[in-house]
Amino acid sequence: MKAYQYADSSGAKPFLSLILPVYNEGDVLIKAISRIRDCLRSKGLRYQIIISDDGSTDEAIKNIPETENVIVIRKSENKGKGSAVRNAVMIAESDVIAYLDADLSIDENQIESFVEALKEGFDIAIASRLSLIH
Repeated sequence: MKAYQYADSSGAKPFLSLILPVYNEGDVLIKAISRIRDCLRSKGLRYQIIISDDGSTDEAIKNIPETENVIVIRKSENKGKGSAVRNAVMIAESDVIAYLDADLSIDENQIESFVEALKEGFDIAIASRLSLIH
């Protein structure tokens, strides 16, 4: 498996693997990655972002490079969001796994609420566009 760097540059296992399943969303993906990276860095979390491309045909997605803390999985066939999430979960290196849509319809700042719920002992934290439930 390829070695990746994490937010603290220690090489330690990431605390959070954040999955972005995508299909033809290259136009919003760069901005989403930037916003998520800024959010996670501001919280001081060790993280990896896994972009799981589910057979996109737009050229923008094909040019997304693997960079610091970003892993890109590219599949040639569209099999749906569930398949894209599953593919990413299979390579996630952390014990805490979350996913957001690339359009960030759930604000990336809600990640902190997810983390707090898990630290309180909850097994799962689920967001909606209306509120966080845990």
